Amino acid sequence: MNISVITVNYKNTKPTKELVNSIEKCNKNDNIRIIIADNDSSPQSQNELIKIKNSSYLDIDLFFFKENRFYWPAAKKVIFEKNKSIYNYSDWIIVCNNDILFNDKYFFVNLEKFNGKKLNIIGPKILDQDNNNLNPLMIRRISNFELLFWNFYFKSYIFSKFLNIILLLKKIIIKKKLYKDNKEVYAVHGSAIIFSNFFFQRGGHLDDKFELYCEELTTAEIARKIGLKTFYVPSLHLKHNEHSSTRRLKKKDIFNKAKKSHNYFVKKYLKK
Repeated sequence: MNISVITVNYKNTKPTKELVNSIEKCNKNDNIRIIIADNDSSPQSQNELIKIKNSSYLDIDLFFFKENRFYWPAAKKVIFEKNKSIYNYSDWIIVCNNDILFNDKYFFVNLEKFNGKKLNIIGPKILDQDNNNLNPLMIRRISNFELLFWNFYFKSYIFSKFLNIILLLKKIIIKKKLYKDNKEVYAVHGSAIIFSNFFFQRGGHLDDKFELYCEELTTAEIARKIGLKTFYVPSLHLKHNEHSSTRRLKKKDIFNKAKKSHNYFVKKYLKK
């Protein structure tokens, strides 16, 4: 069984090196291919990534992009750029942030146990720096009330700061349910999504018409459209040093990019 791990580097290559090192410590990593997209590539980042590649015994491919393609568009580019057939020689394709760590040495051993025709898209258990589980992201499709909330949220940056208080209180009061077994869900967290090759063979793709914060919902809607299912699988688990790749952006810039992605998602997938 062959597995491709696709990640995106931006400026700082330290998280990427740590990601590669964590995969090296996993069992059955001899069938792993790592594909790294380097956004806004510079001579320094190129040299550092080449050193990472040369010092590792893993199979690593590097793609250098002059512009910043952001996370999901860059991932899509390399999936279809590599002879347009990554999903043809990979049983599983893992698209993840470069600040993900494979802290379970049996991760790939356990992944190989699953049937990709039954579990089409997988969201593993992902623990952030505070040991909060990021998955499952959404059990059900967004409701009209939730859509109304987010429409109000993105009215203005100042208004969103007040609504963030409500979101924080909700998080404190309503604890995320802990699922011990595989659970069919609507959407999983975008920091690491595992696709079976069956997803692509059935016509699935990564939507690249946005910059940030829309990979989870667009993936959920694409899967829904082609009749495939998304599962939260807690027996697979990862560690995420959350948002280290977006710390370079100002909060208002992040809000504006999220707003743009939200408006795109609503127009493309929800409006009839």
